[in-house]
Amino acid sequence: MIWQLATGSRQPISKNMEETGINIGYLLIQVLCIGSFLLLVGGAAVLLAMYMGRVLRKTENEAQGDLLMTAVVGPDGVLVPAELLAGSKDVEIRQQYGRLLLVPIAESPGEKEDDTL
Repeated sequence: MIWQLATGSRQPISKNMEETGINIGYLLIQVLCIGSFLLLVGGAAVLLAMYMGRVLRKTENEAQGDLLMTAVVGPDGVLVPAELLAGSKDVEIRQQYGRLLLVPIAESPGEKEDDTL
């Protein structure tokens, strides 16, 4: 009787339950299909976010570089050992990510001084 009052139907309860059971089955299949699709898309989004976080952390770690030496800055500046400059005499000083970078300037073949004149 409660079933008949809830559905507003005057048909026998067994017939309503069969029809409702079939409808619930289809509804359950639809919910499972949509839910699995959302889990698949959501999982892909989470994996993409984790990958991007890893790439950003790797970029940040590469920006730090290796510590080669520490020096005290005096009124005349800092002396840099020649072996760290890879054979060049000049350096560019750049600022990147709040850090100072010393970049050796490679000499082109036309710029070298020729003492054999």
